[in-house]
Amino acid sequence: MSMQRKIRIKDIAEMSGVSPGTVDRIIHNRGRVSEEARLAVEEVLKRVNYRPNIHITGLSLRREYKVIITTPHVMEGEYWESIHQGIQKALQEYENIRIKCSVYT
Repeated sequence: MSMQRKIRIKDIAEMSGVSPGTVDRIIHNRGRVSEEARLAVEEVLKRVNYRPNIHITGLSLRREYKVIITTPHVMEGEYWESIHQGIQKALQEYENIRIKCSVYT
């Protein structure tokens, strides 16, 4: 596989000799699959260094994530201000995943 092309479940299925549905069940650990299929898929996952796309996973599973963060009181120019800015940046970057974040100081 080329480094430029993201490997898909369909590609893993072809390389493993199983259906895309079987690969999906193994990756997301749901449903029953044969041990033979699991071993074949896991071998391909290792070989291609597969990493799931959390953006796609979060959208497709329609999950909502709830995060509570507690920090000391924030004053301008202090260390914790940069932490709060980082939290806001992360929430913007992952806005396509349903994340409900509450920050308490």
